[in-house]
Amino acid sequence: MAKKNSMGYYGGLLRRQGYRRIDQLNQIINDKTITKSKREWAREQKREIRSAIQGTRMYSKTGKRYKKTEKYIGQQMVRLANAISGVKPRYNAKNDPFERSFWMTQQQLNMASAGKPSVYSKTEAKLLYRVTQKIWQKEGVSIQDRNQEILEHFNSIRRQNNLSMITFDDLVQYIIKANERFKDIQEVNPEKDMDDEEKEKFNQAQKSDNSDAPVGSPPGIGQSVVNAIEDALEDLFILPDPLKI
Repeated sequence: MAKKNSMGYYGGLLRRQGYRRIDQLNQIINDKTITKSKREWAREQKREIRSAIQGTRMYSKTGKRYKKTEKYIGQQMVRLANAISGVKPRYNAKNDPFERSFWMTQQQLNMASAGKPSVYSKTEAKLLYRVTQKIWQKEGVSIQDRNQEILEHFNSIRRQNNLSMITFDDLVQYIIKANERFKDIQEVNPEKDMDDEEKEKFNQAQKSDNSDAPVGSPPGIGQSVVNAIEDALEDLFILPDPLKI
C-alpha cells in the first residue's frame, strides 16, 4: 500500500475515481436509447481514461517497477483527472430521463438537507445518508460524489444479477418506505407480554440502540433502524421491481 500523501497514494485515489467513471460510461455505451454519437463519445472517453490509468501506474501486476519518471507519472495523473472531470460536463442530462432524474433528486436532497422546501424532509435526507454511510464514507469519495457512489453501488450489483437499473429517486423512495414499514412494526408494544425483568432488558436495549451510531452520524436514527433498512435493501439485488413490495 502506498504511503499516505505520496504520489502513489494519490494515483490510487485517481484510479478508483477513473474506474467509477468507466462504470458510468458503460451505462451510456450499453443504452441503445442514447444517440449513437453520444455512445461513441463514451467509448472514446473510456479509452482515454483506461490509457491514463495505465500511465499513472508505477508497478506492473507482478510487482515490477515500470521505467517511468515521476514527471511522466505526474503528467498522466493530470491527464486522468481531466478525463474524469470531462465526463459529466460533456454528458447532456437534458436528453436522458435517467440522468435527469438523478440530478433532480440530488437537488431536492440538497434543499432538504439545508432545511429548504423540498419533496423530501430533512429527516428523510439524513436517513438516506445514515443508512448508506458504509458505501460513501471512504477515501476517494467526496461529499459531492457520494450520491453517485451510492447509486452506482446498487446498480452495479443489479447489473451483475441481470436486473434493470433503478433511478436515484427509486432508491430514496425505497428507503423511505422501508423506514415506514419498520415504524409500523415498532408501534406494536412488546412490553404487554413481558415480565419486569424482560421489560428492563428491553428498555436498556432501546437506550443502547439510540446511542449506537457511528461518530458523525445524524442524530435520532438508531442502529436498529439502520439494520432493518440495510436488510430490506438486499431486495434491490434480487427483485426486478422492489418498489411494488
